[in-house]
Amino acid sequence: MKSRAVLFLAILVPILIVFKAFIFSGNRSLVYGDAPYFTSEGLEELLSEPSSWTYRGNNFGEVNNLLWLSPLMLLYGFLHLLFDFGNELILIVLFYIPSILAALVGTLLFTRFLKLSIKVQFITCFFYVFNTFYLLIVDGGQVGIALAYGLFPFALLYLVKYLNNPSLNSFLLALVWISLVSLADPRYALIAIIFSILWNFWSFDPKKLLLLLIALFGINMYWVFPLIKTGGLTTVSSGMQLINFKHGLAVFQPHWPENTFGVITDPPIYFYGIFGLILLGVLLGKHGHKHKIISLYLVSLFLIKGGSGFLGNYYSWIINNFPFAVSFRDSTKFSAPLVLFSGILIGLLIEKINRKIFLAAVYLYLLFLLSPAIWGLMNGVLSGGLNDTDINNVIRGKTGTRSVWFPEKYPLAYETVDNQAINAKELVDLRPIASMNAGTYDKFNFLHNEKSSEWLTLLGINYLVINKPENINNNQREEWNNLLDLISLNKEFRAVSGEIYEITSPLPRLYAADRLLIVVGGDEIYSEVPKLADQAVVFVEDGKFDPRLLQGKEKGSAVLIFSGKKDIDLEMSFLQEYFISPNNLKYNWGYYSSDDYLLWKYQLLIRDLSTLEYDYGIGTLLSTNKNEEISYNFTGLNDGEYVLAIRQMAVSNPATSVITLDHQQWVTTFPKNSKFDWFTVPVKLSGEEHLFSLQNGEGSQVFNTVALIPKEEYDKAMTLAQTYKDHFGSIGGNELALEGVNSNWREIPYEKISPTWYKLGNPKITTWIVLTDSFHPMWQLKRGQVDQFGSFPAYSAVNAFYIEDDWRDLEIVFGGQKEFRWGVYYSALTILMLAIVFLYLKSLDRYN
Repeated sequence: MKSRAVLFLAILVPILIVFKAFIFSGNRSLVYGDAPYFTSEGLEELLSEPSSWTYRGNNFGEVNNLLWLSPLMLLYGFLHLLFDFGNELILIVLFYIPSILAALVGTLLFTRFLKLSIKVQFITCFFYVFNTFYLLIVDGGQVGIALAYGLFPFALLYLVKYLNNPSLNSFLLALVWISLVSLADPRYALIAIIFSILWNFWSFDPKKLLLLLIALFGINMYWVFPLIKTGGLTTVSSGMQLINFKHGLAVFQPHWPENTFGVITDPPIYFYGIFGLILLGVLLGKHGHKHKIISLYLVSLFLIKGGSGFLGNYYSWIINNFPFAVSFRDSTKFSAPLVLFSGILIGLLIEKINRKIFLAAVYLYLLFLLSPAIWGLMNGVLSGGLNDTDINNVIRGKTGTRSVWFPEKYPLAYETVDNQAINAKELVDLRPIASMNAGTYDKFNFLHNEKSSEWLTLLGINYLVINKPENINNNQREEWNNLLDLISLNKEFRAVSGEIYEITSPLPRLYAADRLLIVVGGDEIYSEVPKLADQAVVFVEDGKFDPRLLQGKEKGSAVLIFSGKKDIDLEMSFLQEYFISPNNLKYNWGYYSSDDYLLWKYQLLIRDLSTLEYDYGIGTLLSTNKNEEISYNFTGLNDGEYVLAIRQMAVSNPATSVITLDHQQWVTTFPKNSKFDWFTVPVKLSGEEHLFSLQNGEGSQVFNTVALIPKEEYDKAMTLAQTYKDHFGSIGGNELALEGVNSNWREIPYEKISPTWYKLGNPKITTWIVLTDSFHPMWQLKRGQVDQFGSFPAYSAVNAFYIEDDWRDLEIVFGGQKEFRWGVYYSALTILMLAIVFLYLKSLDRYN
């Protein structure tokens, strides 16, 4: 009994020391990094219907990819309503304390289930809480992940029990715990399912597992269904690789202890003692399930290294090609099973040696590894969080504001649904802003551009907030002073205080522009436009815009602008469905995704080529060496006449390409040009497969796409392009300022019902409505109860809608909200059906 009390204190005392910020926070907030911060107004908003469109963490709004948290967010709001809890207390009560308690109790129950000794239980529980992975999750304010990490042992335990011995009770317990983990972070639920299957790999009944998965899927439809419908579960390139095999061996989080984004460190040599203990546990430890424990430790060790090292390419392929798998591009999520099974193996070693002095030595060693947390040397939540800022007082009380925080958004920035706090570091990713920058190094270089203040006005920015970081070095101080000069010297920004500058006349969230410019070309067109807001602008080559949507629009509502382009560039924009993405080719060229626009732009700039071109949203390939080759195998084409089309750009003067399709070959030489050129040639095809290749014959060049287009479809595109030119009229980009476009922006009455619903009523004009939220194709214009019209990607960034003067009862809605409601209905129906079936089966048990 005495030894149990000592072991209890050996866990309790470090908890009180390391997590003291949850008890003695003082005047500092427990908000840091990803931790949510809600003012009293924001807490009241949480009691409204959860929104499928969110501004938090997304400058101008984006699909809410964290909808699984919506039940917890409702509870967040109710804790404020019922008990008048503030943000910090809710974080403690709802996330931090439950996470710690669940981690300890869940691990204890799991080790007891395995019939491990008290010493193994102790060291496993201790290690599961006191390790660099978990402590940095808490320190970084990742409250949902922290809660899911804590609940993970419960989910794993009851899943293993259910698969071992399926019954009604074990099914219900497994479903409840895995659903609770899904509420916090469904990635940990998926990990628990995977590891429970591996634990029972040779003995479980797949039908019983399938039954559980169907029930779990139905319960989670409230977030799965809307994310599928809105494209929230998409695949992206897995560029985030934080961890390698060494970090897994040492059970070392690569950001330890500073927790600074982008600063990755290798494990110090003294951390490898953990692997030594694990290895000895593997060799010397004894337990009936030892082979399972070792196997799952090795699996988690392999998974946590992600795409690096041995077989890492397979991990990357899965991440890039499976929906939702992209959520694991940061492979540190596999720390939960790694730490759990590492702790058990260390415990088995302690049990084998069976000496109190050895247990004490291991305990003190693990404490030593975490000394920064013990001495309060962390940078985030565990050091007490951040202080509030008086800057918020200027913004608080106003409605409908957008504030840009430089150099980045302060975690305690005032933010509500109607008052958006925008991160300046992410603002530069918006295409119109990015086009004013030369590369990624100086993110705020765009402020030098004379159009910068006009763009901020168009985007509805009210305030520029200058929030000086703490503890900056000399280089950062110089950058900071340059930023201050750029903002303070701009006559369009009025100083409200030493920290806040106001844009006096920002455009409203919704406004009208008389005409639409249909631009065949790049962002250079903006230099020819007298006033940006006087007309909406779409780009036929940005990959977001389908020019067919313009069919049926009135003759004077739009005009075609050819900015250094030819008819073929317009014609090809009607044929995007045939374009092959560069990432789908075999290549040894340098690949740049569309999100890497500034990196690609900089690579061309250092080669003395400045370009503002679009890449159809599919990325580019860059070759600087002779004989580098790309290839693609076309399949599934019918025999007949086609047009081979290739979009490329010469970076050097000249550049030569050797193009091959089956047994036909062409050699093209083209001059240096800041514009993409199309190479087209008619071909006759027969057979099932057609191998295309393009070799760099000479110089440097950029490849964007290749297509094999049926000749009939190509001819239709040519005809449609000519029809557009005749209907809308066309002028050259350099003629725009001279000829002018008879267009002006104007205010338009509207009522904002929610972030996903605006009422326009009866404007009685033919015009283009611009909504300066991020473009998404599910933003729709509704006319009455029947007609719906899609959004146009204005400026390749925000939304535009066409209306006519006789249209009535107009609304702008985000379609994802309807899908969310359907998802809630499906979840509620699933829970109701499960309850009925459970009660029915229970009644049968009582009857029998």
